[in-house]
Formats: sequence, C-alpha cells, structure tokens
Amino acid sequence: MNKARLAKINELIRRQIAEMIERDFDHSPREFITVTEVITADDLLHTRIKVSIWPDEIRGALFERLVRAAGFFQGLLNKRLQMHPVPHISFERDDRVREAGRIEELLEKSHNN
Repeated sequence: MNKARLAKINELIRRQIAEMIERDFDHSPREFITVTEVITADDLLHTRIKVSIWPDEIRGALFERLVRAAGFFQGLLNKRLQMHPVPHISFERDDRVREAGRIEELLEKSHNN
C-alpha cells in the first residue's frame, strides 16, 4: 500500500473515531479519551486505535468500556467511511503521556534535591 494513502486513511479513521468517542460514547465531561495514534495494516483489514485516558483513577474501567463498545464503533465507522473493506478496529491503551509525566515528575524531584 502507498504510504501516503495509508497515512490519509489513518488520519481519516483517527478523526472519525475521535468524533464518535466525543459524541456517541457515554462518558463524563471530566473523563478524557484522546485518540493518539491509528495504525492500519497494509492490507486494510485491521486498524489498531491507540487511546490515552484521563484521569488515571478510572483509566482501566473506562478503557474496558471502550473495548466492549468496539462493535458499536465498528458499525458507525462502516456507515461513515466510503471505502471497502473498512478495517476491523481494535483499541489499545497508550500510556506514553502518563509515563512521560511520571518521568518528568521524577526528574523534577531529583533536580530539587
């Protein structure tokens, strides 16, 4: 698959899923789910959607709810995208932002000592 085309498909899926999470997924306004990356296979059969979730206290439970709703999102995506096949989606947690914050905090503590 052409890398430029695959990048466009990833961005299209990222925007669609982010919008669906915001509008169609039942969560509190104080719960933030950010689509950080979309990785679609070259054969367009599968897409991994990485998400960052805040606050940390509910990250696990909210992620599990998101995973259980994957079929719902798949159905909406199938209706919205003008492509065939529409890749099968799966969600993955992206803890890079959380880990970066933890490292920054540790560095700050060591700098202050």
